Amino acid sequence: TLRFKVGERVTLQPGLRIDYQNVSNTRSRSQLSPRLSVLYDATPALQLRFSFGDFHQPQAVYEIAPVDGESALLNVQRARHWITGLTFAPGDRYRFVVEAFHKQMRRTNRRHVNLFNPHMLIPELEPDRVAVEANRAVASGIELSVTRLRGEGIWSWTGNYTSGRTRDRVDARWIPRRFDQQHTVNLISTWEGGRWTFSVAGAWHSGWALTKLPGVL
Repeated sequence: TLRFKVGERVTLQPGLRIDYQNVSNTRSRSQLSPRLSVLYDATPALQLRFSFGDFHQPQAVYEIAPVDGESALLNVQRARHWITGLTFAPGDRYRFVVEAFHKQMRRTNRRHVNLFNPHMLIPELEPDRVAVEANRAVASGIELSVTRLRGEGIWSWTGNYTSGRTRDRVDARWIPRRFDQQHTVNLISTWEGGRWTFSVAGAWHSGWALTKLPGVL
């Protein structure tokens, strides 16, 4: 990763990550993941940022699931991220951030889920276990956050709200992922005094997608 300025207001940070896998009795694999971040200081209080990057996720050996019919490593998954944001800090007390994100997953692997109840001790043994064969997936949304900086005081807090969707492309249809949550709110407050620090955190999100039972026995 490199970091350098172009003029007085623009900062560029290009990067490149190289991943390599070589597991016994399988062919070796490698991936290149370019990244780029651009920061523009519009004013002393206002910053604009754009980030782009490719990310690869190989499957670990311990993640192979024989109970789901897997006997070898799956393909390396690939995702492309775009993030653009605005940060406004009018003083030393508050900071406001707005970010929009978009993630494209074009190399996804088969995965297994439970249709009716994912919160089981041994979900692989349940009769509602099915395979999801998505040829691609998308996650996108917007996040708003407000932070009260501690400064010379003893209290600080952060609150953020995210509106987003995560969907799979299956059989020419877009369907929500199991843990798709359209609305999310997070709050954290911290008190610091002398040798002591106390924090309180809370989170809320809208319900996850569920499959409705066809009937009642």
